[in-house]
Amino acid sequence: MALTMSATRYEILLPLRYNDGRKIEADKFLQIKKELVRQFGALSVDPQPVDVWIVAFPIRII
Repeated sequence: MALTMSATRYEILLPLRYNDGRKIEADKFLQIKKELVRQFGALSVDPQPVDVWIVAFPIRII
């Protein structure tokens, strides 16, 4: 009988800038990484942005 493990993947997208346009400090990302490793025991990071979203406000959802 084979032992199998199931895994769930979660993707957390973090902003690179505050709403006023200032860059988010690098130490904040380090804090988040440390907390995720502490909480879950592992972390994988893809540092390349894969999408660019440009949103014109107001957004109307029907």
